[in-house]
Amino acid sequence: MNRFLRLAPLLLLPMLLSECAVLGGREAEPLGEGRDRSILITVDNQEFQDATIYVRRFSSRIRLGTVIGKRTQDFEIDWVHPDIQLEVSFIAAGSFLTETLPVQPGEHLELWIMAGSAGVRR
Repeated sequence: MNRFLRLAPLLLLPMLLSECAVLGGREAEPLGEGRDRSILITVDNQEFQDATIYVRRFSSRIRLGTVIGKRTQDFEIDWVHPDIQLEVSFIAAGSFLTETLPVQPGEHLELWIMAGSAGVRR
């Protein structure tokens, strides 16, 4: 199922919490020869500070890129794993992880970095 996921870190507690809303879509095609294995990740940085975005997989991480403060940027990545976790690291200081989410090729994830989240430390 092609879903549109929205992740928004909540800063109500000292520890990072994340919230996920799934919006409807169409079914993703199964992996196979000639099939698209990529996912689209849209990052909306509401913070003033620049943020570097990483994809976490076990103990490794893949750098997607940097999103300038108050801007939105799309990243496309080949992804064949059943789940994904993102890390946001602010240039000045602080970082946080999203919760681990199930994902399929062809899906579109949206990460909102809420204003004030630069103070979150991991």
